[in-house]
Amino acid sequence: MLSVLAEECVLFAAKPEWKDPLLEPPLIRGVKRITPMAVELSVLLITRTGAQWAAERALLTQIVARMEREALPLAQAEAMTS
Repeated sequence: MLSVLAEECVLFAAKPEWKDPLLEPPLIRGVKRITPMAVELSVLLITRTGAQWAAERALLTQIVARMEREALPLAQAEAMTS
């Protein structure tokens, strides 16, 4: 999964529309947290002022689309029964 994330970060940084807003390529910081329902990964985006939220949304959208194409699981809430 980290390799897919790394590939998507490289592809994202190479897009012409993000050349100017991104001050540095996305930096994968690694695993942030592991819970019973998910593994949370951390990516650092350094952008020009005001571009951070659009960049975050665009990168997350691209990553989710790739994960869906690769049939990689996304976090899902499990019903708790007793």
